[in-house]
Amino acid sequence: MVDFYGRRNILKDLTQINEDNQLAHALFLGACYLADLHANKSLFHGDIKPKNLLVKTEDHFCSSDSGSLVPLTGSGKYIAKVYTVGFASTTHIKRVVTNQGATLNELIQEDFHQFKVSVKYLMKCRENELLNQFRAQIEISSSLIELKAALVKSSFLYLLI
Repeated sequence: MVDFYGRRNILKDLTQINEDNQLAHALFLGACYLADLHANKSLFHGDIKPKNLLVKTEDHFCSSDSGSLVPLTGSGKYIAKVYTVGFASTTHIKRVVTNQGATLNELIQEDFHQFKVSVKYLMKCRENELLNQFRAQIEISSSLIELKAALVKSSFLYLLI
């Protein structure tokens, strides 16, 4: 997570990547990063949008706005505190506004939803075979782990070299 002054200027958010192949690679890294955030770090981001997804080098990916993080420990319901209109689902917005809890699975699905919306936002004006393949895979995947596996299986990384 990057939330301190002076470091963000050496990172690019996804809206600053102009090269299609670099964007496709960054999106793959983003899917891997978020899957790892859930599975290995037990965290829910909750405010995923292109400006919060950052790339430093070809293989270094991170996110900003760590004030939105929710630790996914224990059981029961979790309370998310933030959202961004246009990226969050209406269900998530309602839960935040009414201070309702969400299950672990609901939060993970919300991060995936926000990632999908971010991808669609970034690809609005782009037509490229690699990006079209990514767009197709994200439409048929139901989780970040499934998306990551589908992209590897379809030789997505090979196409980037």
